[in-house]
Amino acid sequence: MKMKSLLYAVFAVITVITAGGVQAASINWSSLGTVNNASDVLNIGTIVQAQYAGGSGAETVNGVTFQDGFTSYATAFGATNGTFSGDTGNTAYNTILNSFAYDGSNPGVLTLNSLNVGGTYEVELWALDDRSSGGISSRTENFDDNVGHDSATITLGSNTIILGTFTADATTQIINVNGVDQSAHNLNAFEVVATPEPSTWAMLATGFAVLLGIRRWKSLAGN
Repeated sequence: MKMKSLLYAVFAVITVITAGGVQAASINWSSLGTVNNASDVLNIGTIVQAQYAGGSGAETVNGVTFQDGFTSYATAFGATNGTFSGDTGNTAYNTILNSFAYDGSNPGVLTLNSLNVGGTYEVELWALDDRSSGGISSRTENFDDNVGHDSATITLGSNTIILGTFTADATTQIINVNGVDQSAHNLNAFEVVATPEPSTWAMLATGFAVLLGIRRWKSLAGN
């Protein structure tokens, strides 16, 4: 009984440690290129979060509904608009890109919520501002995962979209938003998507192949 109690205690400690996590899984960063059209917005897997700086109500782009206003990214200066002068051919997407929240001190902290420990995720980040006044469009910014892995540094006027992939080690994940050439930083929108692991895709592919085989067998049997 003592051994069983000890095992239960050890299991409880491990559970607490793994469930609580450090909110800082390692993120692999890449770029999705520059803003183009509504298909920029990921619509694969399960949408976990999608928010934009806001001001015009919820906006839906490529089947993904972005919540009006950030609840996961706190700034001292709040949200405003005027950052995007282009045209994506999609009014809702233009509205999202034209709004932004900003702050004057590093880092800005974005907290991703409702994650499952061990789940794989993609986070898409929009941080752009193509206003030419005051050299704003030439300001630089990057993101980091709070454990030393930085994204590429982007120029706000380049309208570059950043993508991060990670395996959650807690129910939340911290992403720092950093002004590089100065402490000011901004964020237009973000989206978090839960993606199936490769083994899941393999099982789905196998199941699909089996269904096709059964359908073909029935077709042949009927002839």
